[in-house]
Amino acid sequence: MALVRLTVSLLAPRICVVGADGKKMAEHYLAILNRRALEKGKRAYGPLGGAGSVAYPRFSFLVRKLGVSVCEPGSADLRLWVEEVNLPAVLVDFETYMPNYGPDDLLRELYQELGGMELGTVHPVPVLTREEIADIRIRYSCCVQQPRMGFVGSRRDEGVRTKRLFFLHELQVTPGICAKMQMHPVMREFDPHLLPHAQDPPAEPILLEDGSKLRGHMLRY
Repeated sequence: MALVRLTVSLLAPRICVVGADGKKMAEHYLAILNRRALEKGKRAYGPLGGAGSVAYPRFSFLVRKLGVSVCEPGSADLRLWVEEVNLPAVLVDFETYMPNYGPDDLLRELYQELGGMELGTVHPVPVLTREEIADIRIRYSCCVQQPRMGFVGSRRDEGVRTKRLFFLHELQVTPGICAKMQMHPVMREFDPHLLPHAQDPPAEPILLEDGSKLRGHMLRY
């Protein structure tokens, strides 16, 4: 019975500035400092968001009917073991239903990341207040399989074939909220023309000009 690893992530690399009239004014690609990399002495950045949660309403169905299981017992993240023969059905399930559920799960991540819960020991001032985070509009954009065909290696389990499923979202914010995000020390803005497109083959890790690595799947779309 061949098992493959499937990681399901809810990511928001793109920030859209919206005026009082609701019209789009500008787009920015903003990343946040990776705490785990920093603990290892590396300075790396990745998109807002992260692994989806097993609170996904259909998770128990996937366990019961398609035999999926979490890679790390006790973890609430959607990093899963899937029988290869069942992988197409599991992918279809996520691609069909996650767009409806994902924005709520992503909002949970935003409260942790932008609200200072994850990087409070790095910088004492949160990126945004809870009230400002609540004012962010989350809009689902697209789903991307990486790679589209076949598998890549796993960073966590060496030699394990892995499929990544990214649900990409756009954050719609006011000019003031965007300015606070751009100026905060744990945030970094990227030129989208220097980022791989969502449909390009995986290109991680990407070396940045300061010698650090972009480890968190920053994509333009």
